[in-house]
Amino acid sequence: MAERIIQRRGATTRPWFRAPFGALDDTVRRIADEEGFNLVGWTVDSGDWLDDISTAQIVEQMTSGLCPGAITIMHGSRDYNRAALPQIIDFIEAQGYETVPLSELVSIEE
Repeated sequence: MAERIIQRRGATTRPWFRAPFGALDDTVRRIADEEGFNLVGWTVDSGDWLDDISTAQIVEQMTSGLCPGAITIMHGSRDYNRAALPQIIDFIEAQGYETVPLSELVSIEE
């Protein structure tokens, strides 16, 4: 469903699929495989899905969990994420890390 909505905007999530809430079971794995998606999870959760979280708390969540190869999750529709992101990127760069597309971080065996 989400992929169809995204395709209507001229984009795609392929080949990646992040299960909502990270909830994986055999059925999700099978359907993702049948549809040509590769499952991906995350190692750092911004916590932006919490109702009472602040921009400062998101920055803390993200920066305290970063490490080489970390995969982060944020939801783009939140105003406080837009406010936190420049601070997070500044931190990443100050630590000598870089942001890269998932396709550069994760290799896919075909």
